[in-house]
Amino acid sequence: MKKVFYVLMALVMVMASVAGCAAPAAEEPVEAPAEEVEAVEEAPADDVKTIAYIGYGLTNEMSVWMFSEMTKQIENYPNMELKLFDGNLDPETQVQQMENAIGMGVDFIMITTVDQQAVLPACDAAREAGIGVMVVGNSAVDETPAVDIDAKLMGVQPAEYAMSLMQEGQVGLLLGTVGNAHSDARHAGYLEVLANYPGIEIVDTQYANWMTDEAMRITEDWLIKFPEMKAVFAMCDTMAMGAYEAAKAAGREDTMIFTGADGLLDACNAVKAGTMNATVLQNAQDYVKVALEYVDGWFKGEEIPAYTALEPILITPDNVDEVISVHESVKDTEINF
Repeated sequence: MKKVFYVLMALVMVMASVAGCAAPAAEEPVEAPAEEVEAVEEAPADDVKTIAYIGYGLTNEMSVWMFSEMTKQIENYPNMELKLFDGNLDPETQVQQMENAIGMGVDFIMITTVDQQAVLPACDAAREAGIGVMVVGNSAVDETPAVDIDAKLMGVQPAEYAMSLMQEGQVGLLLGTVGNAHSDARHAGYLEVLANYPGIEIVDTQYANWMTDEAMRITEDWLIKFPEMKAVFAMCDTMAMGAYEAAKAAGREDTMIFTGADGLLDACNAVKAGTMNATVLQNAQDYVKVALEYVDGWFKGEEIPAYTALEPILITPDNVDEVISVHESVKDTEINF
């Protein structure tokens, strides 16, 4: 059964369809002059290529944004039709979906991988079947080209901004999942910057698995164990907001600094409200724009670069309104599975 999601980034709203009224028929049909009839160019059915996009999962806000952009931007390519798959944050599900897409005879597969190693055999099988494959929003997989972001810079940028607000004190670091390439790279970026400030003491580093509630629980423990803690630096926005909620419950939110990453709408609103100090944008619009351009070129015989790294954008109170407007542009996009 087709599932239809109306995306308001984290909110799903059911909208009632509005039926139009039929106009009364004319007594005698009148044809417009040929010169007044506007021709609509459509690709012949045989020339339309089927693109499968296997996303990370609809419970992940960044993934929802990617689904929205795919749905919106595919309209720029009348020679392509899009089939979406919800990876459900599960490697085995994504592998099965890749196998299904191959069996359906799609022409190209794009995937945001949950586990890069898990999909290696399926990527090989797709290439053997003459199907193009590309990773979007994650690091390259074996021979598979990738459109990614400079993940280390996603740690460097907020760390530098935080150091403009504080040069000493105890801090805690919240990481994503064990072995995740983006989490590791962002963490490395923070460590590189913080190493230049001898007054900064990293009192603990823990994995919160990208989850708000886990980040909140860890931060609650930190605030008891480290009563002088001045900052929590998180590798994603949802964890940063969980850390803030823990500090708020302890009455310490006004004395601490919180940074995140991804630049999601909720985080942008938090930066605007002053409950987060900074985050970093990895723009789904840019990911999808570049990816679809590469896919279109591949169908024309062009080679896709092995690795394309986009540059993140630091989000602070100075530019947060601009980023919020980017999110607003896709808030009502309908996603069909």
